[in-house]
Amino acid sequence: MSSAKTISEHKAEFIRSQVRILSAPIEPAEDWKDYAWVPKKKKKRGDGEDGETHEDDGGDEQERDIPDKVIGDVLGKFNSHLKQHSRSVFSSQAIHHVSRQIGNLYWRQVEADVEKKGNALGKSCDIEKGADLAIESNILKLPERPWNDGYDEEIDDESREKYTQLLTQLKTLPQTLHSLQTKLDQQKKLESLLKPFEDPSNNIQPNLVTRDGELSEEIEKMRMLTAKVVLKLEKEKREGKIRLNAQGDGHGIDHGDRTGNASADASYEEVSKRKKLDVILGMP
Repeated sequence: MSSAKTISEHKAEFIRSQVRILSAPIEPAEDWKDYAWVPKKKKKRGDGEDGETHEDDGGDEQERDIPDKVIGDVLGKFNSHLKQHSRSVFSSQAIHHVSRQIGNLYWRQVEADVEKKGNALGKSCDIEKGADLAIESNILKLPERPWNDGYDEEIDDESREKYTQLLTQLKTLPQTLHSLQTKLDQQKKLESLLKPFEDPSNNIQPNLVTRDGELSEEIEKMRMLTAKVVLKLEKEKREGKIRLNAQGDGHGIDHGDRTGNASADASYEEVSKRKKLDVILGMP
C-alpha cells in the first residue's frame, strides 16, 4: 500500500490538470467570422464645389473578410508564447511548491480549529499530521473516537457513523493487500516454473520420443552402447575365470575344495567390479 498516492500528490495532480487546461493551444471558434469586422477603407472622391478633395467613408458599411492566413499566423505566435510561458511559470518545482503550501495552509487551519475548540485529538493521537494512511502502521494509530466527549454535541450522528465505517474499512485493507500479495507471489512462482514451456519447439519437442526424433536417436545409441558393454563384460568374465583357474592350478589349489572355490569366486567378483568400473569410466 506504500505505492498509493498521498494527499500532497493528489493536490499536485489536480494542479497539473488545471495547468494543462491553461496551457492548451487556443483555436478560433467556428463562427468567428460572424464577429470579426474591420472598417471599410475610405475612398477618395472627386473635388466638390469648393474645390477640395473629399473622402467617401462608405456610410455604415463594414467589411467582414479577415484573411484566414492572418488569423492562423496570429494564433500560431500566440500559442508559441503561451507554451513558453507555461514552461517557465508552471514548472514541476513550482507545482510541487504550491501543493506543499496548500498542505501547510490546511494543517494550519486544522491546528487553529483544534486549539479553538479544545479538541484532544492532537494530544491523544500518536499519528503525525500529513501521515500517509496507505501505510498499515499509520492506520493502526488512528483513534476509535477522535472527538472529545466535551464537544460531542457539535458532531452529528451521521459523521460519527461515517468515521467508524471508514475506519473499519480502512483497517481491513492491509489484510486484503497481504492476501493479494501472497497470491501474486504464487502466480510469479508458477510463471517461473512454466518458463521452460514458452518455446515448445526448442524446449519440449526434442525431449519427446517420436519416430526419427532426437531422443529416439539417443535411445538407439544407448541400446547399442549397452550391448557393447554387456559383450565386453561377458568377455572379461570369461577371461577372468581362465586367469583364476590358471592361478589356482599353479598354486596347487584343489578345485573340489569349497574353500578354494569361495576364494576364487571372491577374487573373480572383485576383478569383475573393477572391469565394470573401467568400462563405465572409459578406461582401457
